[in-house]
Amino acid sequence: MTIDVICPLYGAEKYIESLNESIKKQEKVNLNQIHYILTKSKDNTETLLKKIRSTIYYN
Repeated sequence: MTIDVICPLYGAEKYIESLNESIKKQEKVNLNQIHYILTKSKDNTETLLKKIRSTIYYN
């Protein structure tokens, strides 16, 4: 099974790297893509997402 994962984020600076790694480690699915929906966070969530080169959508 191939899936896309959609994660809305707000103030996720502390958790984004571990979240991303956790999603990628799932064994029973074939991960197609991770989509992050970024709301108006005032922390460094956007910078970290760019660092891990993720697909970012803005809300």
